[in-house]
Amino acid sequence: MRRRAAGAFQEVQLIVPPAGPGERQPRVGADRPFGWMLRDAVRLGALTGRVVLICRVLTAAAWH
Repeated sequence: MRRRAAGAFQEVQLIVPPAGPGERQPRVGADRPFGWMLRDAVRLGALTGRVVLICRVLTAAAWH
C-alpha cells in the first residue's frame, strides 16, 4: 500500500500529549491498516505511560 503524506507529515500520526508546560508533543507517523496503528499506539502508550492519540493530518501549515 502506498503511503500518503499531508505536507511534511504522514497522513496518520500517533501523538503523545505533553506532560507539562514547555514540553513538546512527541509524534510519529503510523502505517495502515488501522489494526497496525492501534497496535503501535498501545505500544507507545506502554513505553511512555501516557495516552496516545491516533490522528489524521488534514492540513499542515508552518507557523513561523
